[in-house]
Amino acid sequence: MFQALENELANHQFRIDTVLASGQDLIDSNHYASDEIEERCEELNESWSLLMEASDERKQRLGDALESQKVGAVER
Repeated sequence: MFQALENELANHQFRIDTVLASGQDLIDSNHYASDEIEERCEELNESWSLLMEASDERKQRLGDALESQKVGAVER
């Protein structure tokens, strides 16, 4: 089940990168809303980073739980 989440996140990485690149293009071209675009891009980047960190932490916890179960099964 976690593998499905990882695949979903990986599939969205391209979209995130595309949106951020488009935002940067607008900022670089001095779009009238450059300040707001920059702010939104920063929010998106921060939110995406937090999601990826949470995913990595969950993966680590699941791995630890699996290892703990393996050790428990061997000790029985």
